[in-house]
Amino acid sequence: MSKELVKRFNFVANNAPSQGDMWEVWKQLKAQAALIKEEGLEVFEATETEDMENLIKEVMDVKYVLTYMEELLKAFGVKTPEAFDRVCNNNDQKLTQSYIYADESREFLEQSGVDCYVETTVYGGETWYTVRDKNGKVRKLKYYQPCDLSDLVPEEFI
Repeated sequence: MSKELVKRFNFVANNAPSQGDMWEVWKQLKAQAALIKEEGLEVFEATETEDMENLIKEVMDVKYVLTYMEELLKAFGVKTPEAFDRVCNNNDQKLTQSYIYADESREFLEQSGVDCYVETTVYGGETWYTVRDKNGKVRKLKYYQPCDLSDLVPEEFI
């Protein structure tokens, strides 16, 4: 139901997917991206002030504008469920059950100037390793391969 309400709002607000030329399509996508950026900053501000009620509202606003961005992509011919599955599977390359591989990746990253460490987590009764930088960001492991979405880009966008 929520997706339909988001779609209805945008159609009624005269923000239906553009049927114009590519300039119009990109103008609409950029406008939606600007909304995502604005709402994302508001999420950050809510965490800085430690205001849970506002954080909930802002996270839902992000979800709202992201939902319509996905609807736009679908309207322009992108198979978003398949793209999301690929991105999820690709992110799994940042996880390993081999401490040796995680440590080798840590050494590899440190040789390129990234200060990092190996973190151990147990999930579902299995031990997993990630390599994190000093800010806690999970880093790509040594043999990480980027996600290929090129076959999901509609021909008119190539």
